[in-house]
Amino acid sequence: FYKRMSDPHDYDMCGVKIKFPQEAYPSQVAMMEKIVTSLKTSQNALLESPTGSGKTLALLCAALAWQKHEHRKHKSTREENQKTYKIYFGTRTHKQVAQIVRELRKTAYGDIQMTILSSRDHTCIHPQVSKCANKSEECYEVRNTKNGGEIVNGCQYDMAKAFPENDSQLRSCIGSEDPWDIEDLVKAGVNKEFCPYYIAKGFERNAELIICPYNYIVDPTIRKAMQIDLQDQVIILDEAHNIEDIAREAVGGRFNLDIITETASECWRIFYNLKKRETNLDENLYRDLASFLTRFECWIENNLEGISSRTKIYSAFDALSELKKDVFTPSSYKVLREITMKVLELQKDALENNSGLMGVDILSKKNANFVGQLFCVLKYLHQNLEDYRVALIEELVWDNDEKRVFPKQVYKTFIHFWCLNPAVCFEQLLNCKSIILTSGTLSPMVTFSGELGTTFPITLEANHVVKESQVWVGTLSNGPSGKSFNGTFRHAQTPNFQDETGRLVLTMCKKVPHGVLVFFSSYKMLNRMIERWKTSQLWRQIQDEKEIVSEPKYGKQLDGVMEKFYTAVNESQSGRNHSYQSGALFLAVFRGKVSEGLDFADNNARAVICVGIPFPALRDPLVELKRQYNDVKKVTNPNILSGQKWYEIQAFRALNQALGRCIRHKNDWGAILMVDERYNRNQDYVNSLSKWVRGNVVHYHNCNQMNESLQTFVADMKGEPSTLNFNRDRESFPQNVFTG
Repeated sequence: FYKRMSDPHDYDMCGVKIKFPQEAYPSQVAMMEKIVTSLKTSQNALLESPTGSGKTLALLCAALAWQKHEHRKHKSTREENQKTYKIYFGTRTHKQVAQIVRELRKTAYGDIQMTILSSRDHTCIHPQVSKCANKSEECYEVRNTKNGGEIVNGCQYDMAKAFPENDSQLRSCIGSEDPWDIEDLVKAGVNKEFCPYYIAKGFERNAELIICPYNYIVDPTIRKAMQIDLQDQVIILDEAHNIEDIAREAVGGRFNLDIITETASECWRIFYNLKKRETNLDENLYRDLASFLTRFECWIENNLEGISSRTKIYSAFDALSELKKDVFTPSSYKVLREITMKVLELQKDALENNSGLMGVDILSKKNANFVGQLFCVLKYLHQNLEDYRVALIEELVWDNDEKRVFPKQVYKTFIHFWCLNPAVCFEQLLNCKSIILTSGTLSPMVTFSGELGTTFPITLEANHVVKESQVWVGTLSNGPSGKSFNGTFRHAQTPNFQDETGRLVLTMCKKVPHGVLVFFSSYKMLNRMIERWKTSQLWRQIQDEKEIVSEPKYGKQLDGVMEKFYTAVNESQSGRNHSYQSGALFLAVFRGKVSEGLDFADNNARAVICVGIPFPALRDPLVELKRQYNDVKKVTNPNILSGQKWYEIQAFRALNQALGRCIRHKNDWGAILMVDERYNRNQDYVNSLSKWVRGNVVHYHNCNQMNESLQTFVADMKGEPSTLNFNRDRESFPQNVFTG
């Protein structure tokens, strides 16, 4: 399917010449062939290639080579109105954007006109705004400062007289011809005193490669705000294993009753201000919007009154029927939508042209965004009634009152608009040339076509770049004491299960040097394990072997935890540390930040232990509704998965993502242990694992048998005699036995 060219790093695929910076792995060759085929035939593709297999480099080289090929072809034919294809390269987080740029620098395509779209959290350099919790709102306020009867731009960086007008000029400011990342952009902004956020946003119009978090591409509200037009363009979504959930959330909504109340009050205030003054503006627009929001607030409060469960769920038909009767009346949804659009246009006109509205006459950024998002969701709900449910829920949340010294949890009322069909969002992307979804863990892949409402004719499940001998994969049915491992919710709550899990973790910590990761189904399960182990000797015994850290629930605390883990692992490189520990143990949760893209290469993860199978919570009303929805839809559409099959796939996609923490490059090695008897009883569960894992699975019923096999594997990888006993008395332990 491809032809090697004279240069060992050049490849010819379907007539497209690809320059590759090194000898490509077979998995990279397979990926590049699929990418070029997808782009040349304008078809969509699903490409799974394990973490550490050079997936991002293959994506960039193949896509940019095709783009250059197309540009040359159009130029040679001297066509009028030549088509210029943009490539939108989306990934999950801002951190992963930096990884993409690092890979781009390795390629022969670093001279491409590029930009990076990112939030103000990562690009704002204003001395006050950059320190605020909500930089977007504060930026809005600073750039629209009230000065008497006028609105003026108060940001000196946005008003800079000298700033780079294109990518080439920015590289000159940075002082390097290499592709730039967000850090380079911010440094240049500080040195030359221009706004990094708006400079990068302005480059999008002429850029050939746009790198961004993929909610910029998928979320219609963000896409509109950023003025992104995807028609006939190329979309590549890396780390796209969660794209179905992201798509559903992008066209759904969750709104606090407080913001409805606050926005209604602000609209009333603007109405009365305008009424007192003589203007050409129609103050009744704000009156009608305020009246609607006030009725909306009352409807939510009245419908939750007396509900002991604190939850009330409607079909979209029933919710819309009540909204028409109690909220939209005496107007209609259509009229209210037009009123809202006029208010937002007035808002925009006031800010851009100083049209006569005073500073007190415009909505705050937060409230204007809320109104826009609410009517965006209502539009999708009206167009797709079968695909939505509406829920009123009193939720226990942390009080954000800054005056409170000790935060406490309080009940707040929310209205949710749940979209159960990701195709509602995805159909808006189907006017592009090609969509390429890729990840290390797309398996199981059968769900994407039915859930996203489009076909993916081109698929790939690539092999890993490591040899089979570098990965040990096992399932375990019984623990060290012979007790059965069944990770269902009911069994996982028992002291027996928790104690047996602790004994297993202790054994693994003694057998495996350096870093060990353990994944649990939820924070609740993780915390119960910790509490139980601390009531016995297990916690102290594990702590004697490894420094223990656990995944925090809030992201702000993660950096400190990661630093503690990396330090403990690093101190074990030449043997046990000063506390005689052989490394570190990281207790984490499936679907958490630790399972999504953090670096655990080499000694940071010599073993990954997965306790139980991370099925979504059955009692979660959204999960229950989604299962019911799929069962109903499958009756008329055989391409839709049943509710049970969808439910199982959510579990194994999360599991596969956690397993991917183990092997990060071709010279890495590690062990994977899945702790649950259900793997041995259900072959479908094994078949749902990623290709590079499922072919190596060995089922162990006996813990001693598993220990012997694992010990042999570790000794082989470390080049030591397989009879090595990691469980010797500490006093007789060779100091350098854990050399990596």
